[in-house]
Amino acid sequence: MHILMAMGAFMASPRDIFFRLFPPPAAVVPFSADRNGSTAELMLHVSRDAPYSFELKLGFDGEVARARLQPLVGDGRYSPSGVRLNNGIPIPVALKITRANGTAKVDILDREFSDLEFAGFTGSSFIKTITVVSLRTGDYKVRVFSLRDVPEFHGVPINFDVHVALRK
Repeated sequence: MHILMAMGAFMASPRDIFFRLFPPPAAVVPFSADRNGSTAELMLHVSRDAPYSFELKLGFDGEVARARLQPLVGDGRYSPSGVRLNNGIPIPVALKITRANGTAKVDILDREFSDLEFAGFTGSSFIKTITVVSLRTGDYKVRVFSLRDVPEFHGVPINFDVHVALRK
């Protein structure tokens, strides 16, 4: 009986296993990536060293909106030689990540990205990955800037999403 009780202490519930495999977003904020000069900013507390994915989620509400948006975001296919075949319309952004190190601020990343990778979709959004960055435990300020007007995405709800990456 003591063995069974000890085993129970080490067993995780299905909910715990799910959230270890699919951690919830660290932060999600609306971002008008389709409008030149738009900015989204967030404070991010990283509780464990891990790679974090910085993404745009382009929303849709139903099959008609999904079908309209699909050719604009691409499909993630690659040729046999590894060249992307259809990555959709570029959404150029700049991403700046600054770590608060006591009273000092340390820039972790300050870079422009023009060809975001199609990463998949959910039942309500397409996902475009900006980048994946390994972050250490601490507090960060994250800013994303839109670098160009992209009228094809006007009216599409877009969120900037940061979460622990499932891949590096």
